[in-house]
Amino acid sequence: MKKQDQSGKVVEQSISVKCCLNQRQQYRINLYNTTCRAEVNGRNHRAFFDELQDICKQMDNNKDYSSINQQIREECAKYQRTFSKEIIKPSITGSQSDNQSTDLSLAKKSNQNTVDTNKQSTDDNCPKCKRKLLSRRVFCIKGNHWIHYACEKLKKEEIEKLECDKNNIQYICTICSEADSISSEITDMQQHLPKIEKWKQPKH
Repeated sequence: MKKQDQSGKVVEQSISVKCCLNQRQQYRINLYNTTCRAEVNGRNHRAFFDELQDICKQMDNNKDYSSINQQIREECAKYQRTFSKEIIKPSITGSQSDNQSTDLSLAKKSNQNTVDTNKQSTDDNCPKCKRKLLSRRVFCIKGNHWIHYACEKLKKEEIEKLECDKNNIQYICTICSEADSISSEITDMQQHLPKIEKWKQPKH
């Protein structure tokens, strides 16, 4: 399932991952392209993390957008390490082999169907409001971090330009811009300070 905007660009996608034996859905991947967000949910959503290594290998074959691909690979590796101790590989028992279905045995039960790392790093927080970054955000190339649209007080037209792939805008947030401005002012002041020569005692 795909959702497109008025210009025909795919802004949302939904992918159903099914068991090849009985076509029963294992989990679903929802991709929100405009906000760079992915959501995995479903009965066996943790099985998705078993596929992360293969996903990383496939991305190595794509030389375009190498910087973005590297960031995605690092995030995949981080999630894989987080969940590797909680997931037991799929196994077929006697009763399961009768209906040719494979289930996952989880070391820990979870009441949530959405992916959650359980440990929130500072990189997941907006540097301005300190709240978790879920959506409606833009990447700052200067500070190498994400920041909320609302915290940047961006207008609708500005957001549309940022989310339009063909524009390829290199965005710098107000925090980094202000820091550069202050640094420039200090440098300028230092350059215009009068030079003070060291006083030398006259010889007698």
